[in-house]
Amino acid sequence: MAGERPRSTWPWVAGVLALLLTFLLGPGSALLQPFTDGPGPGPSPTRSRTVTPRTYPSTTPRTYPTQTPEPGITVTPTPVPRPTQPAAAPPDQVTGQLDQLYGTFAPLQAAGSGDAIIRLPEDAPSGVLTLTSTGRGAVSVDSLDGTGARLEPVVTAYGALDGEFLLGMRRPGEARALRLRASGPWRLTLSPVSRAPRISVPATGTGNSVRVYTGGTAPIRATHTGRGNFIIWACLGRDRDLVANIIGSTQVATSTLELTPAVLSIRSDGNWTVARG
Repeated sequence: MAGERPRSTWPWVAGVLALLLTFLLGPGSALLQPFTDGPGPGPSPTRSRTVTPRTYPSTTPRTYPTQTPEPGITVTPTPVPRPTQPAAAPPDQVTGQLDQLYGTFAPLQAAGSGDAIIRLPEDAPSGVLTLTSTGRGAVSVDSLDGTGARLEPVVTAYGALDGEFLLGMRRPGEARALRLRASGPWRLTLSPVSRAPRISVPATGTGNSVRVYTGGTAPIRATHTGRGNFIIWACLGRDRDLVANIIGSTQVATSTLELTPAVLSIRSDGNWTVARG
């Protein structure tokens, strides 16, 4: 119509915009949800850990050097030179019996100072040990077997010493070495038992001695002039009889010599006498 104003489009545009905003900003709209950077709160997932066991360096057992239990140095005895002599007479019955029981060999000798181990040849396991020691302290000799174990005491004394002792009185034929303890110089000789001096009764001597008795079974009286022990053992192989065991010079030992022949191991610090009782 003439003179009529043109209709405005604004109300229609405003309505469209309102509907659009309602859609975008209404409930459930993604634009109104809070912003997150991952899943919401909840239980933490279980984590698996790989544990590597700790290892330690292997330990090698400590070793210690082997120690020799025996004291002193090892001494090898040397044979005693034999002088030129005429041919010896055939051995008698006593010599043969003693050689069978105690062995026969060329005499041996050794010398030294202080403690020592004296190795014995296999053919010299028993014998008469002649020992000289000039030390002021204790002196002792023990016999040892092939393993180094102690067999029996041979010498036990104190101070200077010079005498004869029977090796193998209790266990003849088993010694393979001697263990000597001394506080000073010493010298020894080992001889076959059959070479010991022979006696019948009456008989006399001085100090520590080894004698071979051949007088037959007999009652005896034994005395000495020393102050210490006076002991006489009669031995034949593994058989032993205690013939005398007194102290001092005021006592008299009476007994019977039954072993015959017999090797007499006499311990005395003075002069001794063996007579018929």
